[in-house]
Amino acid sequence: MMNDIQSTERLSLDGNWQINIAGHNGTLCVPGVWEAQGFPRDATHATLTREFYVDADWAGTQVILRLGAVSYDVVITINGQLVGQHIGMWSAFEFDVSQYLQFGASNKITATIIKPSNTSEGDYPYRNVLVGFIPYVSSTFGGIWQSIELQSYQSLRWQDVTIQPSISDKSVSIQAQLETPTNDTEIQATIRDAQGVVVASEVVESSHLDIRLQVPNMRYWHPDNPYLYTLELKADDSIIKRQFGFRELVGQGRDLLFNGEPCFLRGILSWGWNPETLAPVFTDEFIREEFRRVRELGFNLYKLCLYIPPENLFRIADEEGMFLWLEMPMWWQLDNPHLREQMPKEYAEIIAQIHYHPSIVLVSLGCEIEGHMVGEGLVRQLETIVRDKMEGILLCENSGSGEAYQGLTTDIADFYDYHFYSDAHYFQPMIQHFRRSWRTSHPWIFGEFAAQDDYRNPKKLVDEEGKPFWWRELLGTDGGIHRWAYREQENRVEALDLSFHDDELQTLSRKQSYALRKLILETTRRNEGMGGYVITGLRDTPISTSGIWDDHLQPKYSAEAMQQINNDNVLLLEQGRQRIWVEGDRPYPTDKFNHWAGAKADFYVLFSGLTAPDIQLRWQLQTMDDEILISGEQRVNPIPLDANPHQIARLQWDFPNVYNPTKYMLRVKWGEIENQWNLWVYPKNTAVLSRTNLYDPTGILNQLSHIKLENLGAANSPVIASALTAELQSAIESGINVVLLQTGQGTLPTKQVSFWQESLNLLLEHPLWEELPHEGVATEQFYHIAGSFGFDPLETSYQPVLRRLHTRLFTATDMLIDMQIGKGRLLATTLNLLGGAGDQAIGLENNVFGAYLLAKMVMMLSD
Repeated sequence: MMNDIQSTERLSLDGNWQINIAGHNGTLCVPGVWEAQGFPRDATHATLTREFYVDADWAGTQVILRLGAVSYDVVITINGQLVGQHIGMWSAFEFDVSQYLQFGASNKITATIIKPSNTSEGDYPYRNVLVGFIPYVSSTFGGIWQSIELQSYQSLRWQDVTIQPSISDKSVSIQAQLETPTNDTEIQATIRDAQGVVVASEVVESSHLDIRLQVPNMRYWHPDNPYLYTLELKADDSIIKRQFGFRELVGQGRDLLFNGEPCFLRGILSWGWNPETLAPVFTDEFIREEFRRVRELGFNLYKLCLYIPPENLFRIADEEGMFLWLEMPMWWQLDNPHLREQMPKEYAEIIAQIHYHPSIVLVSLGCEIEGHMVGEGLVRQLETIVRDKMEGILLCENSGSGEAYQGLTTDIADFYDYHFYSDAHYFQPMIQHFRRSWRTSHPWIFGEFAAQDDYRNPKKLVDEEGKPFWWRELLGTDGGIHRWAYREQENRVEALDLSFHDDELQTLSRKQSYALRKLILETTRRNEGMGGYVITGLRDTPISTSGIWDDHLQPKYSAEAMQQINNDNVLLLEQGRQRIWVEGDRPYPTDKFNHWAGAKADFYVLFSGLTAPDIQLRWQLQTMDDEILISGEQRVNPIPLDANPHQIARLQWDFPNVYNPTKYMLRVKWGEIENQWNLWVYPKNTAVLSRTNLYDPTGILNQLSHIKLENLGAANSPVIASALTAELQSAIESGINVVLLQTGQGTLPTKQVSFWQESLNLLLEHPLWEELPHEGVATEQFYHIAGSFGFDPLETSYQPVLRRLHTRLFTATDMLIDMQIGKGRLLATTLNLLGGAGDQAIGLENNVFGAYLLAKMVMMLSD
């Protein structure tokens, strides 16, 4: 639809409308949706009416009724006469209402609306229409959710304006149509620069404009300098203005180039959640402030995940220099005749309205589409709609990729996009698994990833009316207490008796989530061909606490901490590679974070970035009290910036000979670029294991073959066991102490769980953790022992030592427990102390933290 039409008089129909819905009558403020204004959320049909006066001076003009967006199916009547119908909740539309109006008199408009429903019995089940993801975050919404107005045209009216800037030849292709001119009309097309100076102009006589204007001394639109030109089209006294910019994002092999220069996209994912409006509507001031704040955290891209916001967000992104990823609202829809007919119409309307905004650099046709949902033919039709209108963008048909979701077999993407929501130790193996040297070379851009749910403090949500409505009523289509148990959070957590209050749980969870995101982002940057990523997500919602902001829009991490890992230029820490011979060569990954006392440190510092400083690199190993133990400087040789990452330094030293586990911090600084990593050093106490007995009926503890195999009845020292058999349990009852390594199903009941996803792993008060520096939660220190199972809470008495709290369901599984059985004692764990999962270190000799914990457990049972 048009904007900035100067020759048009307008009459806003925003304001109070009367609503009849589910037998209720009341007043609804437009723009707005009825669910946010106290009307039944489960109602799908509503009738809205209002009266308005049209000035007599409008008689004889063409009067257009323009609606910004309505959800979902709306029929308009004026003064009892049918005006028209529109279906689709994301696009603007208009009707010529000249013949239905009474000029110099009062008129009545009626909008009969049907919204998408959460059930299959409704007129428009949400799986059959383009509702996007908002119903899953909160609920479907219905109403006139963007502005509505009348426009009076004294003369000609512009339609179908298309602007396509081209960097290659410094030109702008312009198409436009004048509605019903009597003869060919003189049209003047003018382009002005940001200072208002005319840089190109042409006059043609036609009712249809199709020209290309050259722009000498063309200037780029760039986030650092969002330079905008203005196109003005004039015919008689009808004028329209549009702002646009010259920019181009391309994939050149694995490299991502913006305006011909290397580029790295760092995005944040927005689901459009607005607890006040329920529809994705935000004020200009709010949007500008939001862009400023995400930029402070190092982000340069904002992903519109499965929703189309009003025009003001696109305009402000153009002005503020914020990259946008436009994801069209197709997610898990089911193939049906209505959808097949509607999708091309709705996509065409949406793209026609927003195609010219330079901030839009990425477009995805849908998200996580499975093959049975939408066929290849329809997807290619949608692709054509986008590519015919938009230039200088990169497109993918299916954010998340068809191969990952057993979906579309076609591949029309300009980049590789995956949604790897994995535990950290499986992330690099996932990259390796999906990388194919024989495929077309494209940059990788993760469309969603690195989600880490935090613990939401329910007490901080209370206001004068109590908990917010979305907490009380558990919104979310396809949701339920089995997926999101926030309604029962307080009761469930209290029943677990965790000995932590809510503020402590929140603080600990944010410490863990930052550590995990740091791991994921740095792993991403260590891989060649990475063009960018999008972190899930922007703010906490009713179904997720993985936002970088909480429910009150307060940041969870400091700007300094985020910019160290989320910036154009970042420093990374790496190690060399080793192999081991086990009747043949095998990979032998090592633990980067945990080390034996006196061992030699050997690290590589990598640089991933766009601008390399010409200065020496400085580093230091320091205690947690900021005492510098070792430091150094290195000259960095010049590096090419046409590919990333690059090795820029090698750091070597001997770790101190400590008698107690000690935590250190390695700081590296290169110019203004800085990063830091926690390193733990342990005294090598594993000699105790050689004096331990081994009970291995399952045969999985072959790495502990140096441990004595003793008859259980004759054992006089602790036993390390792989299964809790009846024989072993009897021995414990008689006084034997046992460390049980149960990494899967076994005698003690377990369930398969992720270690970090939707988890808060709490180190509870226990002698095992005494004198052991830790974060209170499982961070990178636990990387190489993270397991995939947890013990179900037992009915018998025991002491949990490491407890996994599910941050959406608020249930507990234990990964380390301490229990008395008769005269003996059992320490049982599902931790993967021997490593070997994902890219974990393999074997007790190589798994420093696993070996230390196992030895300490044995020593505890030896006392």
